[in-house]
Amino acid sequence: MEKRAARTSQEGVCVKIFQVPVHADQHSRKKIADLLMMQMTRSDSKEAYELLLDGINAALSEQSGARIIVAEEEDAILGVAFFNTGVSLKLGGPYVWLNDLFVHPDHRNRTFPLDLRQGVRTRRITGDCNSLYFSFQQKAYNLSAIACHCL
Repeated sequence: MEKRAARTSQEGVCVKIFQVPVHADQHSRKKIADLLMMQMTRSDSKEAYELLLDGINAALSEQSGARIIVAEEEDAILGVAFFNTGVSLKLGGPYVWLNDLFVHPDHRNRTFPLDLRQGVRTRRITGDCNSLYFSFQQKAYNLSAIACHCL
């Protein structure tokens, strides 16, 4: 995958934040799916994994308004931001909707999750979008992330 931005973390390790290109190889797509499977379903179902890969493939198609930004460290995907662009009649133009922001549980207290969100915000600005929307589920495992991202 193409690396577009890098930041040295508090621990001295370089975390790369970048938008996944539409031509990303299957290995890269499976690394994203592996992280999302761990956090989304708590299931080892092959059917659920295949559906997730289908969604990633659809998001990365040329025709899709969806995009994926990842945080990668030493070839491991630590976080994923999934967002769509759309057009709103009410807002008078394009907007960005942050659908999902997933961070590996072992890395949630680091600074790069904010960089993932900033990557989506940058897309809003460079894409001439009027607004950025996101929503979240109020679950026990989300509370620290919600507090961090709503500030």
